[in-house]
Amino acid sequence: MDKLIVSKNIYTVTNGLIDGAIGITGERISYVGPVDDAEPTPDTEVIDLGDQFVMPGLIEGHTHMMPYRRQIDFSGASSLEECQKLIADFHREYPDENPVVGEKWFEANWGGKLPSKETADAVLPDFPFWAGDMEMHRVWMNSAMMKKLNLSKDTIDTFSKGRPQMVAVDDKGEPTGIVRDEVAMDLILSCSVEPDEENIGKMFDVWTHYGVTSINDMDFFTADSPILLITKKLLDKSHLNVRVFSSLDAKLATDDSIEEGKAYMNSDMFRLNALKSFLDGTAAGFTAYMLKPYKDTDCIGASYRTEDELFGFIQLADAHGLATHFHACGDASVRQALHAYQRAAASGIPLTEKNSIEHLDTALLSDVKEAAKLGITLNMTPDFLAPTQKWSDNPYIGIYTDDVENTELFSLGSFINTGINVSFGTDGTASSMNPMDQFYRAVTRRANDGFPLGGFRPEEGISIEKAIYCYTMGSARSIGMSDSLGSIETGKYADISVFDTNLLTAEPADIKKAKATMVISDGRVVFG
Repeated sequence: MDKLIVSKNIYTVTNGLIDGAIGITGERISYVGPVDDAEPTPDTEVIDLGDQFVMPGLIEGHTHMMPYRRQIDFSGASSLEECQKLIADFHREYPDENPVVGEKWFEANWGGKLPSKETADAVLPDFPFWAGDMEMHRVWMNSAMMKKLNLSKDTIDTFSKGRPQMVAVDDKGEPTGIVRDEVAMDLILSCSVEPDEENIGKMFDVWTHYGVTSINDMDFFTADSPILLITKKLLDKSHLNVRVFSSLDAKLATDDSIEEGKAYMNSDMFRLNALKSFLDGTAAGFTAYMLKPYKDTDCIGASYRTEDELFGFIQLADAHGLATHFHACGDASVRQALHAYQRAAASGIPLTEKNSIEHLDTALLSDVKEAAKLGITLNMTPDFLAPTQKWSDNPYIGIYTDDVENTELFSLGSFINTGINVSFGTDGTASSMNPMDQFYRAVTRRANDGFPLGGFRPEEGISIEKAIYCYTMGSARSIGMSDSLGSIETGKYADISVFDTNLLTAEPADIKKAKATMVISDGRVVFG
């Protein structure tokens, strides 16, 4: 036995809370039980954690690997003027940053008026600037950035690949500085900082410091993506502290590229697991594909894929022993994904919990009940399930009716009660990357600002035990690793996180304050 972890509060997930010890031999858990029954050797390192809260390492069920870089955080901005000040202050502090980059803007925080190229030009006329929104499905640019990208009235069709709704225009047909969904994401990827071992390592450090030991990467890269190749280098040097289960872009995947990825992403630390596809955009951007029009509009969003395409992706993935992940925010796109999976099952393709529908902001309970029969997974981000007070005034919240309480928006508890596997993830920088914030929202149905006071559809809140399950065993099941991860049991990998707060007994307000004090990955202490 190499290590013996001792604590009065060890939450195993599958066998409840114990006062005892965890033995670690190599990369595996070799003992779980009373301290007195453990059999350490003279060489065993004993780590006495007192009454700190010990639990399985958290598993990000849906996130995105991006190189670490300095950028402006707009999440706290309450006006466009405040955004402008943040841009000016950042440029003053980092005058050589080119382009200037920001993240997490959301127009509902300042009355619903979208930013524009003019908004940014007023404070940054000469340096290129771009910023992804709260969900990273819209990008805001200044004129210098648009010039750099050759985006103008004359090039919209080329820039948007024939899908003009991807580029916002004014009443004269001029681009406003906002681009959406796949075009936005292509821009984010193309304009991101060049990845190297240092900034990719910093990205993994962020997760580790939050108690995350595994991630289900949804960044739809090709097999020769620099980020994936650098991740392999970190693994080869024994510098990879987070398990990575990755996906490739289904629309770009070929037999050869899949096998190329499988050849080097082939271990329990780094594995190619799935093909990923977008079925629609987001409700906040009015591009989530809906069964009925958005409130006070004739818009139903956008459908990016046909059912035949989705079925083809499932066939391709199955031929190579992979699963599929389908991004579906709108209830119409969720139904598309459901029908594609039903068709696959009827054709004899075996479905597992590694196959998933992602997000489901506006999914109908009746469709989730049907999905539960298929044995697939739903991945959800609690941060999206507890709109702030300002969000509640947004038109998409009352999509079908003025009475918000009669909608099925942002359901969680009801979905879990169907028996379907549910995993949790942060969606990377699209929400708070701190799992404690996600727990708080799942339990209280309130955002960090405390609103709505009674919780948004509070009947959909869940217990902290269920929330932890979704972030551990639920996510382990979604990556096909429930026999090795997700709980503290003998024989499983020693992926363990320690927090300064007992999450089971803490007041909700204290859950989001909890900090990781130690993280063990694959038997090694990687933080604390």
